[in-house]
Amino acid sequence: MGDRVPRSLPMKPSKNSRARSGGRNGSAKASVGSRGTFDSVGQAASALGIPRASLVAAKNAGCPAFRNTKVHGDELVAWLEANPLPDVAEGIAADPGTAKLQKLNEEVRKLRLANDLKAGLLVQRSTVAAAHAAMASEWNTTRCRLESEWPVKLVGIDDVNAARAQVRAMMTEVGKVLRGIGHHLAETPTTP
Repeated sequence: MGDRVPRSLPMKPSKNSRARSGGRNGSAKASVGSRGTFDSVGQAASALGIPRASLVAAKNAGCPAFRNTKVHGDELVAWLEANPLPDVAEGIAADPGTAKLQKLNEEVRKLRLANDLKAGLLVQRSTVAAAHAAMASEWNTTRCRLESEWPVKLVGIDDVNAARAQVRAMMTEVGKVLRGIGHHLAETPTTP
């Protein structure tokens, strides 16, 4: 009896082995080494992180990874790398409906801009840039003046309370300057 080797009995797969293999049929999720086979385009899109519209466009372009209702992940990724679809890279399927939708969205955008223009809600970028340049110039002039005046005001102050009062007065002056340069933005005219 010592020379007999016990035969191995088939084991029922555990829940953990199902999770590692990707589910009951091994196709729910891609494993680390292999991307697996998926039951639907939606399942493949979710597991691979590729937009569904991109997968549909690849199928319409003749990708061999689509067989019956199955999607073979490794073949799909290899095919997409070898055959890049430029409009699919942005998640836009290459179909006539998408072009119509894009045109409609562009018309809506133009109408919104026209309405905002009529309501006086738009400001030209050049106007804002000029206001910021004027604010920066005014602040730089003030900063240079304060750098030359403040050290003189602080020299010879030995009392902490007196120094604190002087710094508080300086910060009040900075606040006034900052509030004053805000008028450049308040005066920006709207686009005619």
